Amino acid sequence: MPPVILILLVAAFVLAGAPNVHAQQSSTPTFTNVYDSAVAKARETCATLWSDHALDALRDKIPLGEEKPTFAMLKNNEKLKVKERPVADLAVKALEKCRAAYADV
Repeated sequence: MPPVILILLVAAFVLAGAPNVHAQQSSTPTFTNVYDSAVAKARETCATLWSDHALDALRDKIPLGEEKPTFAMLKNNEKLKVKERPVADLAVKALEKCRAAYADV
C-alpha cells in the first residue's frame, strides 16, 4: 500500500503545479500577440488617414485604404488632372504616414 500513497502524492504535486506554470506563461506576451497588436494598431492608423474627406475626389480613380495605393498611382499624370494634384499630394503624405505606422510590425 505505501507505493500507492507515494504515487498519489507525486501525482498531486505534479497536478497542483501545472496551473501555476500555465498562468506564468500566459502573462508573457508571445510574438503572435505582439505582432497582432502592432498590425491592428497600424491598420487603425491607416484607416483614420484614408478616411480624410479631403481625399474623396480621388476615391473613384485610385483605390484608397486597405487597397494601399502605390506612389506611382498617386503620381500618375494620365489618371489625375492638374487640379487634382494637390489632393494627390495629400494622399502621398497619407501613404507615407501609413507605411510609417507599419514600421513596428
